[in-house]
Amino acid sequence: MERLNKYDEKQYLAVVKGKGPGKHVLKFYRHFQEIFSPGFIAVPNENDIDDFEKKNKIRWDIEGDNYKKLKELTNKEKEKLKEEKEKL
Repeated sequence: MERLNKYDEKQYLAVVKGKGPGKHVLKFYRHFQEIFSPGFIAVPNENDIDDFEKKNKIRWDIEGDNYKKLKELTNKEKEKLKEEKEKL
């Protein structure tokens, strides 16, 4: 499933946007998908990253359709992040 996110003009994507060593999610996402639970990793469209400064939009490829956009993390999501971190 693809999800389009529009970001504020002042939003910076320091790690995802960066070229070279900051592009780990694009370079290694297949390995991450093997490690983490299904649907935990979303992959940004590389062309959207390149055009981010002009358009402030990124399409994310998300496995399955079990996702929800959150304004802040609840204890449930924080616990899930801890569980996933332990897999590293």
